[in-house]
Amino acid sequence: MTNVEEYSSQIPLIVRQAFKAFGNDNRCAIVVALYKHDRRLTFSRLKTTLGLDQRVLTNELKKLRNGAIVTHYTEYTKGKRDYSYYELTDFGVDVLKSAFGVLARPYQTIDKLADVDMTSSPLQVARSSAAYL
Repeated sequence: MTNVEEYSSQIPLIVRQAFKAFGNDNRCAIVVALYKHDRRLTFSRLKTTLGLDQRVLTNELKKLRNGAIVTHYTEYTKGKRDYSYYELTDFGVDVLKSAFGVLARPYQTIDKLADVDMTSSPLQVARSSAAYL
Protein backbone atom coordinates (compact mmCIF):
# COMPACT_ATOMS: atom_id res chain seq x y z
CA MET A 1 0.00 0.00 0.00
CA THR A 2 1.37 3.43 -0.95
CA ASN A 3 1.31 6.39 1.40
CA VAL A 4 -1.45 7.98 -0.69
CA GLU A 5 -3.60 4.86 -0.46
CA GLU A 6 -2.92 4.58 3.27
CA TYR A 7 -4.03 8.14 3.94
CA SER A 8 -6.89 8.33 1.45
CA SER A 9 -8.34 5.06 2.71
CA GLN A 10 -9.02 6.77 6.03
CA ILE A 11 -11.90 8.60 4.33
CA PRO A 12 -14.66 6.09 3.58
CA LEU A 13 -14.89 5.18 -0.11
CA ILE A 14 -18.52 6.31 -0.29
CA VAL A 15 -17.54 9.79 0.92
CA ARG A 16 -14.70 10.03 -1.61
CA GLN A 17 -17.08 8.94 -4.39
CA ALA A 18 -19.69 11.46 -3.23
CA PHE A 19 -17.17 14.30 -3.41
CA LYS A 20 -16.09 13.13 -6.85
CA ALA A 21 -19.73 13.06 -7.95
CA PHE A 22 -20.02 16.82 -7.39
CA GLY A 23 -16.86 17.60 -9.36
CA ASN A 24 -18.61 18.59 -12.58
CA ASP A 25 -21.11 21.31 -13.53
CA ASN A 26 -23.37 18.84 -15.36
CA ARG A 27 -23.65 16.62 -12.30
CA CYS A 28 -24.26 19.60 -10.03
CA ALA A 29 -27.03 20.75 -12.39
CA ILE A 30 -28.60 17.28 -12.31
CA VAL A 31 -28.61 17.29 -8.51
CA VAL A 32 -30.18 20.76 -8.38
CA ALA A 33 -32.81 19.81 -10.97
CA LEU A 34 -33.72 16.69 -9.00
CA TYR A 35 -33.84 18.62 -5.73
CA LYS A 36 -36.09 21.32 -7.20
CA HIS A 37 -38.47 18.73 -8.70
CA ASP A 38 -39.33 16.80 -5.54
CA ARG A 39 -36.10 14.78 -5.70
CA ARG A 40 -37.07 12.69 -8.75
CA LEU A 41 -37.42 13.04 -12.53
CA THR A 42 -37.60 10.77 -15.53
CA PHE A 43 -34.56 10.56 -17.82
CA SER A 44 -36.40 12.38 -20.62
CA ARG A 45 -37.53 15.15 -18.27
CA LEU A 46 -33.97 15.60 -17.00
CA LYS A 47 -32.71 15.66 -20.59
CA THR A 48 -35.27 18.30 -21.57
CA THR A 49 -34.84 20.37 -18.41
CA LEU A 50 -31.05 20.54 -18.70
CA GLY A 51 -30.64 20.38 -22.47
CA LEU A 52 -27.96 17.70 -22.18
CA ASP A 53 -27.06 15.16 -24.84
CA GLN A 54 -28.40 11.69 -24.05
CA ARG A 55 -24.93 10.14 -23.91
CA VAL A 56 -23.60 12.88 -21.62
CA LEU A 57 -26.61 12.61 -19.29
CA THR A 58 -26.27 8.83 -19.11
CA ASN A 59 -22.58 9.09 -18.17
CA GLU A 60 -23.18 11.79 -15.57
CA LEU A 61 -26.04 9.86 -13.96
CA LYS A 62 -23.80 6.80 -13.74
CA LYS A 63 -21.20 8.82 -11.82
CA LEU A 64 -23.87 10.19 -9.49
CA ARG A 65 -25.13 6.65 -8.89
CA ASN A 66 -21.56 5.50 -8.15
CA GLY A 67 -21.35 8.25 -5.53
CA ALA A 68 -24.66 7.10 -3.99
CA ILE A 69 -26.09 10.57 -4.68
CA VAL A 70 -28.74 9.35 -7.14
CA THR A 71 -30.62 6.10 -7.50
CA HIS A 72 -32.59 4.70 -10.42
CA TYR A 73 -35.82 2.72 -10.34
CA THR A 74 -38.68 1.74 -12.62
CA GLU A 75 -42.37 1.83 -11.75
CA TYR A 76 -44.70 -0.83 -13.09
CA THR A 77 -48.46 -0.67 -13.59
CA LYS A 78 -50.32 -3.97 -13.97
CA GLY A 79 -47.06 -5.77 -14.67
CA LYS A 80 -46.04 -3.39 -17.47
CA ARG A 81 -43.15 -0.97 -17.33
CA ASP A 82 -44.50 2.50 -16.68
CA TYR A 83 -41.89 5.15 -15.90
CA SER A 84 -38.19 5.03 -15.09
CA TYR A 85 -37.02 7.59 -12.52
CA TYR A 86 -33.79 9.04 -11.21
CA GLU A 87 -34.06 10.18 -7.62
CA LEU A 88 -31.81 11.83 -5.05
CA THR A 89 -30.94 9.36 -2.32
CA ASP A 90 -31.26 10.21 1.37
CA PHE A 91 -27.45 10.14 1.44
CA GLY A 92 -27.36 12.63 -1.46
CA VAL A 93 -29.67 14.97 0.43
CA ASP A 94 -27.57 14.53 3.61
CA VAL A 95 -24.41 15.41 1.67
CA LEU A 96 -26.11 18.49 0.21
CA LYS A 97 -27.39 19.62 3.59
CA SER A 98 -24.00 19.05 5.21
CA ALA A 99 -22.22 20.96 2.45
CA PHE A 100 -24.70 23.82 2.58
CA GLY A 101 -24.68 23.85 6.36
CA VAL A 102 -20.91 24.14 6.57
CA LEU A 103 -19.28 25.08 3.27
CA ALA A 104 -21.87 27.14 1.42
CA ARG A 105 -23.36 29.07 4.34
CA PRO A 106 -22.07 32.48 3.16
CA TYR A 107 -23.23 31.85 -0.42
CA GLN A 108 -26.58 30.05 0.00
CA THR A 109 -28.21 28.98 -3.22
CA ILE A 110 -30.72 26.20 -4.01
CA ASP A 111 -33.37 28.21 -2.22
CA LYS A 112 -31.58 27.85 1.13
CA LEU A 113 -31.92 24.05 0.88
CA ALA A 114 -35.11 23.97 2.92
CA ASP A 115 -33.35 25.93 5.67
CA VAL A 116 -30.75 23.17 6.18
CA ASP A 117 -31.69 20.99 9.12
CA MET A 118 -28.32 20.24 10.67
CA THR A 119 -29.37 17.88 13.45
CA SER A 120 -26.27 15.82 12.77
CA SER A 121 -22.81 17.14 12.07
CA PRO A 122 -21.12 16.51 8.72
CA LEU A 123 -18.70 14.19 10.49
CA GLN A 124 -21.60 12.08 11.77
CA VAL A 125 -23.02 11.95 8.24
CA ALA A 126 -19.64 10.76 6.94
CA ARG A 127 -19.36 8.10 9.64
CA SER A 128 -22.85 6.80 8.93
CA SER A 129 -22.37 6.80 5.15
CA ALA A 130 -21.70 3.07 5.10
CA ALA A 131 -25.42 2.57 5.74
CA TYR A 132 -26.12 3.89 2.22
CA LEU A 133 -24.11 1.21 0.41
